[in-house]
Amino acid sequence: MPQTPAQQEPDKPEQPEPEPEQTPATVYLAFTNAETMADNAALLEKSNLRGTFFLTAAELTADPALARRLYAAGHILGVTVTEDCENVSASLLEANDALCRALNTKTLFALLPAWQQDGITDFSVLTRPQEPVSAEFAVQQTNAPQLLIVSQDAAQTLSTLAAAGANIELLR
Repeated sequence: MPQTPAQQEPDKPEQPEPEPEQTPATVYLAFTNAETMADNAALLEKSNLRGTFFLTAAELTADPALARRLYAAGHILGVTVTEDCENVSASLLEANDALCRALNTKTLFALLPAWQQDGITDFSVLTRPQEPVSAEFAVQQTNAPQLLIVSQDAAQTLSTLAAAGANIELLR
């Protein structure tokens, strides 16, 4: 039976659509600068996290025990070179040999800026961004995982990632 205007329900105010729940960002933590690696590894351990630590041949030669501690704690190790490196391929192989002397193992991971990657075939190369990516930027990127390189104190970075509920993954 058709309703008369008096029988129809009164107009309800429109409710705003709830915001769609945003997927948390995925972040891969990479660490450079051997001087801060022990402290950064301790911060990761407190949060029950693991990261990937990239060392140069000089850093591995100067402190092979650091590489052993990082590896024993479950972190992934990779190699890198300095920005002014003239022979990148040879320097990466030298770093891998230093890693082998420290741990009796080698790595396939290398961290390089795009302009240093020409001719590198012996490694799985991760591209170091030309401009550093901040933790604030990384947590906003929900459409693509971000490689977040930390070379100083990681406390603020980890705090930002935790506050945003970011998924922190280990490079494999």
